[in-house]
Amino acid sequence: MSEVKCLDRDREINELLKHLGALSMFLNEKTVDSEVRTDNHHQSLSNQKLLIQHIQKTEASLTQKHKFSQKLKNWIITLLDDRSSLIMEVTKLKAILIMLSEYFERSYYLAQKPDCSAQDFDCALHYLKEGWKLGLNPSENFDGVVYLEIYPDVQDAGINPLVHYLMYGQEEDRVKPRVVK
Repeated sequence: MSEVKCLDRDREINELLKHLGALSMFLNEKTVDSEVRTDNHHQSLSNQKLLIQHIQKTEASLTQKHKFSQKLKNWIITLLDDRSSLIMEVTKLKAILIMLSEYFERSYYLAQKPDCSAQDFDCALHYLKEGWKLGLNPSENFDGVVYLEIYPDVQDAGINPLVHYLMYGQEEDRVKPRVVK
């Protein structure tokens, strides 16, 4: 839920709580006035008391829901913060998966992308994030461009072809295309 929607809902709940409080006070005043009247209005007085109790319960319930809403909003914000850290960790793990695979050769990759850092991890990370989108291959043993042509579902999902092959493609017996010279 967006922060704007939360703020609008919070405003609506606060406004409703104010109205309920005012209505409750009004009915309390009327109840005191009604007690002075004759017994003919005893049933009316009883109904008003029940209505006041119902309004007070509703007011308490809305207050509790409002507090829960605030806690939920704070939890979601915390989760989103944690999620970005988690995404960074998953990205690092995928880069390590690429780097350690038999289908990644730093020297081959550097020949295609000479401005990439000479460190294995940096090259693997570059291939993971950008290289495959530029049509670069991790080695002559794996052609990511052809893999994406053969498997449009991977292309449509926007998944790095080597990561897909290592995590799912091998188990699914998908073809591993080699670079044709």
